[in-house]
Amino acid sequence: MNLLAQTALLVALTSLGMGVSVLSRQLENKLFLSFSAACGTIFAWSLSFFLEKVFGGGTFYELHLMSGVWLGPAALLFLKMWVDRFQQRWMRVFSQTLWVSSIVLAMGMTLLWLLSGRQLGAESSFWRDLMYFSPGFVVIQLVLILATRRTRSIRDGVVFGGALLVLALSTMDHVPVLGSVIPAAGNLLLCAYLILLGQAVRQQKLLDLRALATRFVMLLVLALMLTLVYLVLVAWVHDNSVLFFLNSFAVSFLLVMMLEPLHEWTTLLTDRLLASRDAEWKALLEKTLLELQSARDLEGWERAFLGVLERLFGASQSKLVLLYRDVSLSRGVLMDEIDARRRHHKGVILVDTLLVAEASRVASRSTRERSLAVAQELKSLGYRALFPLIGDTLMGWALVRFDGTEPPPQSSFRSWGQLRQLEGFLRDAARSLSLLIRVRDEAERERLAALGEMAAGLAHEIRNPLGAIQGAVQLLPQSQDSGPWTQVIREEVAKMNHVVAQFLDYSRRPSYQKVSLDVSSWLIHAVDRLNQGLLRSGLSEHAAVHLEVVSTNLRIELEPDAFFQVFENLIRNSMQARATRIFLRADEVENRSRLLLEYRDNGIGFSEQAFDKLFAPFFTTRTAGTGLGLSICRRIVEGHGGQIEAMRSTEGGASFKMILPLSDSQKGTQKS
Repeated sequence: MNLLAQTALLVALTSLGMGVSVLSRQLENKLFLSFSAACGTIFAWSLSFFLEKVFGGGTFYELHLMSGVWLGPAALLFLKMWVDRFQQRWMRVFSQTLWVSSIVLAMGMTLLWLLSGRQLGAESSFWRDLMYFSPGFVVIQLVLILATRRTRSIRDGVVFGGALLVLALSTMDHVPVLGSVIPAAGNLLLCAYLILLGQAVRQQKLLDLRALATRFVMLLVLALMLTLVYLVLVAWVHDNSVLFFLNSFAVSFLLVMMLEPLHEWTTLLTDRLLASRDAEWKALLEKTLLELQSARDLEGWERAFLGVLERLFGASQSKLVLLYRDVSLSRGVLMDEIDARRRHHKGVILVDTLLVAEASRVASRSTRERSLAVAQELKSLGYRALFPLIGDTLMGWALVRFDGTEPPPQSSFRSWGQLRQLEGFLRDAARSLSLLIRVRDEAERERLAALGEMAAGLAHEIRNPLGAIQGAVQLLPQSQDSGPWTQVIREEVAKMNHVVAQFLDYSRRPSYQKVSLDVSSWLIHAVDRLNQGLLRSGLSEHAAVHLEVVSTNLRIELEPDAFFQVFENLIRNSMQARATRIFLRADEVENRSRLLLEYRDNGIGFSEQAFDKLFAPFFTTRTAGTGLGLSICRRIVEGHGGQIEAMRSTEGGASFKMILPLSDSQKGTQKS
């Protein structure tokens, strides 16, 4: 058996392994399917050549020639999936014509081969040469792609240039004057090319040269070690099969144990070889990470984080979105896509052009529509890419806008293939953000606890003289002259009592006596009480609360009196904002596991300056306000396991969303 046959067997094993490996990742991806089909054709082409050299007879050689005929259609189909869509119309037409022509030729040759009794290659040198060089269609396509490509990248050079080199060398066994060394080298190059291409296909065309180099070096070292070990074993044990088996098992076990340190050594080796290439990029990320970890406030952290993304991508605009600031973002298209990718261990960085390209290669209609919906959502927000911050949990994401379909040439971030490496930086950034928020929240809790204790002490000191004043006023003799003044004193004392009560409520550690309630009945009763309160205060002619319950047969556990205070505080703010209509809407979300309460009015709303501070304790825009109303609302809602947020409204007025957990018995039931 010569060198060419041995390398053909190596090609067969490599193509089979890569095809099965890629296909097992995702059966519905058209790029994966086309790559596996091409690998299957190469497997048949190389294995039949090897078997012919082993057994002879000519039958396997005929199968080898016929497999070569079908290499053209399989490779052209893969190129169509890889390129996505040619820019020039004539290229799209020409590419389609090449593919159809290669299929027609392959089908015609297959038919002639069957009619000739599977001896077409042996009967005529013309047919044999035509069958052998039929992959020339692929060469034409590759040359046109490289010649008409507007922007050239490392990925294009590796994929298209490598394919041309592999085709040129691996088919040279049909030129006798060149011998078997060049085509054998071509076969070895084909093995390396398939490994590289399979890695890129698994990562959806993101070519990570560092990971590829690490894997290739590790496989090469492992193969050399195995070869050396078994050569020594064969020389040592001779014909003793039991001894050979025992020693082979021991050595194999040792090599498996060495896989992890071997991976670390090869990673270190490739890092050193590629260090100069990625030095600027890594130094920038390491410097930024140090800035993030030493940031003293959220504004400084945000400035450093968005700054590095803008520099990497030449971004014209960027924005940081944090989930704790916006409860509504905990659901939606973007959140669902990030969760799905995390579950399937896929890259979580979302780029519009990559999403559209991915959609064009996916066979499943639902997956294709989901990818397009995510790309459309990014477009509607006015951004091109999303970089999630995932530590122990999802903290939020950064949105980036940039021009073009690739990173700018002057950027140290040269290729989308580096996205995988950027995910490690994003994880570290998310952990630093989580730590910063915990430290900030702890400091805020300590500050508020001190303020609460001080407020409670002041409230108790104020309440005692207020009680004395109120008692003294009631003992004053009523007369026509003093009546109006005593009424003023009573009203002002009542206001001061309300302020004192708010301070005391905020300073107490809340403890709720929750009961199970039907949501519809609870809300109807609460709205009736609210409207009766407006009636007693003489405001019912100017304002009223309107209720809409979308979902029925829902149950919730809460303390109704405590939660009624939330509604009272919101309505008090609405009245002070001169609202005339107040709407309360209830619906279920997240498969009936949570209750969504939407509160809105038609008052004057919030100023942009006040919006981010609405729930901050002691913050108020009114001279007579305490700044505790919305803080108490948030404490009550969060004490019931829920979240509350203010919403910006294009229609004016104030808008709030509250999300509360429903009783466990509601989860998974159907909406009435």
